[in-house]
Amino acid sequence: MSRRWSRVLGNVCLVVVLALGLAATAHAEVRATVNFSADQVTVTHAAAGDRVKVDGCRLRTTGPGQPDLPIRLYRLVVPADFEPTDVHIVRATFEPLESLGGFQIPTTRLPNIDDPWDMTELSAPDPEIYGRDAPFPSEPVQLSRSGFSFGYHVSTLLVHPLRYYPVSGRMEVLTELEFELGGARSTAQPVYALRRSARSAAAVERYMARIVDNDEALAAYAPPTRVESMNGRTGGARTTQPWPSLAGMPVDFVIITSDLLYERFELLAEWKIAKGLNTKIVTVSGIVSRYPGVDTQERIRNFIIDADQLWGTTWILLGGDVDQVPHRDWWSYPGVESRIAATDLYYSTMEGNWNADGDDRFGEDSHYAGNHGEDEADYDPDIHIGRAPAGGTDEGEAEAEAVRFVNKVLDYEKAPNSYPSYIPSFLLMGSSLGPCGTDYWGQDTSEYVANGISGWPGDVPIHKLYYPISDDYNPKYPTECGNYVEFCGDELWTEANAISTG
Repeated sequence: MSRRWSRVLGNVCLVVVLALGLAATAHAEVRATVNFSADQVTVTHAAAGDRVKVDGCRLRTTGPGQPDLPIRLYRLVVPADFEPTDVHIVRATFEPLESLGGFQIPTTRLPNIDDPWDMTELSAPDPEIYGRDAPFPSEPVQLSRSGFSFGYHVSTLLVHPLRYYPVSGRMEVLTELEFELGGARSTAQPVYALRRSARSAAAVERYMARIVDNDEALAAYAPPTRVESMNGRTGGARTTQPWPSLAGMPVDFVIITSDLLYERFELLAEWKIAKGLNTKIVTVSGIVSRYPGVDTQERIRNFIIDADQLWGTTWILLGGDVDQVPHRDWWSYPGVESRIAATDLYYSTMEGNWNADGDDRFGEDSHYAGNHGEDEADYDPDIHIGRAPAGGTDEGEAEAEAVRFVNKVLDYEKAPNSYPSYIPSFLLMGSSLGPCGTDYWGQDTSEYVANGISGWPGDVPIHKLYYPISDDYNPKYPTECGNYVEFCGDELWTEANAISTG
């Protein structure tokens, strides 16, 4: 059964304060006040223990032997020349949550490398945590990482809305937290678009306002990107250079495809241009002949970096499945061959090369890599990447899938009032993310989508297909559930691929 507490919903207030003498010291102080309340907490009681959720918290603790508790992700835009190094808690106020007999919070789930579908076993309790009645976690907020996205410097923090006392079973909610983010001058040289069209610039600003919690600071810390009209930098003819350049018009939308599928995407490019998005189609073979790189993927990424900086490209469509436009194998968990992930995030990021140690494995993370090294992979997107998964066993099948994809897009975008009428229902899919589900659950992201999309029609029914654990498991297949699908996970490859081109 589930239980919710009734309180007034808290809010979040974020203020960026620049210290005096910023030009000389480059020291900035980011101050935030975060509120939670008991009505945001839901507890589901089960034999294995109490499953606790907090509205808006998409992450959970991951360490073996730790209590399984929710975490709130906070992103703050900060000055480009400021490197956050520490968090100072000014004030933290907690209130108890009541429960007859106390709470019994189980540990995080135990990785099972041999059988990634088996995620039912809990990790052994850490005696340093469960053997004492000290609060877990000990601090309500921690600095996670910083990076550049679309030219903005974004710091990510993890805020813990609850703290748990394992011996007594007490639990408290963080009702108010005020903290300061301190740091020092940074010498980092961010990659950013030198120019954008007015339409692309507005889209980037809207996107950044959605992902950071202090969107009022975006204007102050925006990169020096020049906004241009579609008549080009000097007001000349409406021309587009064949390859990235500061001459001619900005290019909002780029389609990267194969020679085979080039003509199949021309109709889509013409439609995007008619909508006001300057669009260009380039081929993989053309990129390979012009750009350096250790393989085709790196050559494509180097082209995209140029498109971002010189054209101000905001959207890129990879026109074809991986047999037409290759993906990057991401060694997210090196040493575990079954955990190599296929990713297009590689193409969306501009910093570094995802292979700092120079071996044949891209995206290695030292947390999992062991002796394989650290690649300093950039996970902060600088460009929106999508893929039209048109491919197949022969050329005819690939062309047919490309035509089908383009026709679907055109039918949807050209239909009057298409947004509410085209989507009679919504299917959410989710599986494990991370090593056997211990890092992050796709189900949690799907629930965020279900509960957090602003403007989503309230009368649209939502179906859920989560695996392997779910409070709302729905065994229906996508054809029975609807024609808009969100998938977050790395286990249900077959089902996800079938949906994308069906």
